[in-house]
Amino acid sequence: MKVYFIGMILLAIVLSPFAFSQLSYAVVDIDKMGFEALEDLKKADSIEWWVELDNQLLVLCSEEIQTEREIKKLKTEAKPELLYFVFRAHQSNFVDISADVLIQGARYAVIQSHSEELPVLCHPTHPGFSPDVHAKLVDFSPNTVLARQGTNQPALATSLQSDPRVQRLVDQVDGKRWFATLEKLASYNRYSYGSEILEARDWLVSEYKKLPGMEVSLMPFDLGGSTAYNVVAVLKGSKRADEWFIVGGHYDSTSQNPLSSAPGAEDNASGAAGVLEMARVYAQNPPEATLIFISFSGEEQGLHGSRHHVKELTKAGNKSRVKGVITMDMIGYTRDSLLDCLLETGRGNQNLLDIFSQAAKQYTSLKILTSFNPFGSDHVPYINAGIPALLVIENDWNRYPNYHRTSDTPQKINLEMGTHTLRMNVAALAEMAGLR
Repeated sequence: MKVYFIGMILLAIVLSPFAFSQLSYAVVDIDKMGFEALEDLKKADSIEWWVELDNQLLVLCSEEIQTEREIKKLKTEAKPELLYFVFRAHQSNFVDISADVLIQGARYAVIQSHSEELPVLCHPTHPGFSPDVHAKLVDFSPNTVLARQGTNQPALATSLQSDPRVQRLVDQVDGKRWFATLEKLASYNRYSYGSEILEARDWLVSEYKKLPGMEVSLMPFDLGGSTAYNVVAVLKGSKRADEWFIVGGHYDSTSQNPLSSAPGAEDNASGAAGVLEMARVYAQNPPEATLIFISFSGEEQGLHGSRHHVKELTKAGNKSRVKGVITMDMIGYTRDSLLDCLLETGRGNQNLLDIFSQAAKQYTSLKILTSFNPFGSDHVPYINAGIPALLVIENDWNRYPNYHRTSDTPQKINLEMGTHTLRMNVAALAEMAGLR
């Protein structure tokens, strides 16, 4: 009988998902798990701490986790004192790095260094590299949500109802027109220190000036001893003119050889074309509040265009007038059939996430992820200044093989991804700025 029980115990160990001799890392599949079930899992006695990232829950655990979900035990020996977060993490940052990547997704990763020395991320070698824009190490903190699936969010207190007026506005988003704009912008080398970006600037000015009611101007600023320009188009509100909403995206681009070629179709002709497409829609349907459409320059060298605009807002005493900022950076790529989109903002801006999440659900086929860990794009200067701002970015950007390459061309762009993203943005902006 004793032999029988010993055999059963050994069999149970073999058949269990994994057995623990010490604290170990594991990744639990939490895809579409639901908020309440996920919260219950996080409270399991066997889990020491967790990190949530999209459809993955990284856990440090002491024994088998009781769940029907797929669990993968990681081979990396658990040394939590050597853990770091990486913000704005692209797959290219982890080539020959002296660390193990435990989980990666959206714009984030969790890595464990091979030693007590800080691991060195692989960064672009192109001119103009800026740590303010590209990936950086952040101190690890347990029990953190890096990015959360919309399906794993808690239930919203209120829901956005379908509005025929908003639907008519959303239906005016012209995906083919957006793509043609993207193609035009990608035909220029828009490197911030080159000459062709001035041609792209002038083309944007001419396109904004074609729109009824738009007041178009240039906002020059210093960029490393040269002059760069934001293109600004203002559509005054019909009833709430002193309430401002900003729609922005950078039109500069870069590559591994920017002096020769930097088409930047995805990064960021897609977002800059999106700003112009939204301006075209709203010029025909002026809202109650004032809309300010901005094509930023100098983003790749450290968010200079958006920083300068925030500086000018502050100097003029107009910060309080800005009720919300939408920035678009890389909105046209997807590596699979999922149209997954990340909404990133600062803590305290839950209302922005709610409005955009509901607009996506009501008017698009987007799969939404959300994050309160802003970094490395034009929403950050506004957030740092206390202005509500949100980044809209496609969720597969971290796997985009043509990121910052001369091969970032329009052929890599997904028309459906960009169109649905703009439909969400137009609907959310209508909710905030009001329809006349």
